[in-house]
Amino acid sequence: MKSLACWGVGAAVCTMLVWSGCSEDETVFPAAAASAGAGATGGSAGGPGTGGNGGTGGQPTGTGGAGGTGGEPSGTGGIGGTGGTGGGSCVADPMPPGGPNCPQECTGGCTNQNVCVIDCGAAQCNDTTIECPPDWACEIHCNGVDACDSSEVVCPPLYACSLVCEAGNDACGDVIFNCTEGSCSVQCGNDTCTGLNVSCGGGACSADCQGMPAPTLDCGSACSCTPC
Repeated sequence: MKSLACWGVGAAVCTMLVWSGCSEDETVFPAAAASAGAGATGGSAGGPGTGGNGGTGGQPTGTGGAGGTGGEPSGTGGIGGTGGTGGGSCVADPMPPGGPNCPQECTGGCTNQNVCVIDCGAAQCNDTTIECPPDWACEIHCNGVDACDSSEVVCPPLYACSLVCEAGNDACGDVIFNCTEGSCSVQCGNDTCTGLNVSCGGGACSADCQGMPAPTLDCGSACSCTPC
């Protein structure tokens, strides 16, 4: 803030001079791995009193908060909102090592990228535990009425894991989808994900809805979290 000497003028005029002499220097920082959360705008000053405090910043993936709104000359300006916590930095999924043979639980086969594909038709994988093999990325297809209804999905400890729910009422109804340290995603069609709960791990966690209802995402410690 610039300092102004006020001699021989009234207090109100001096206050307005001080007010108009304020400026702030901008400092440019390098781009961060993730943006800071959105800060609330500071409160406006009222009358001769002190302005309200600005709100605390918002979600980790938001933008930096705006400064507080200045008060009238007769009052003190509100304090600027505090920027939100910076979003976590998601890293690429490691390449799974796979193995010499495709595990038997990979009913849809294994890809060249060491992805285990588990295919579940209508009512084939309901009321059970679907466990991905530990050394493979995992892709579970629940295709048809009650294909994976009321089941629990256990992802591999370190690698990417995805759940595709399609072509049938409650294909993934009431499923508990347990993610781990790899990225985790779910895709829902019409009426396929009623009651589906995604428990995100440390990796990126997301849902893509081609229909409703949407699944519930428990973001937890995920480096990024994108619901429908």
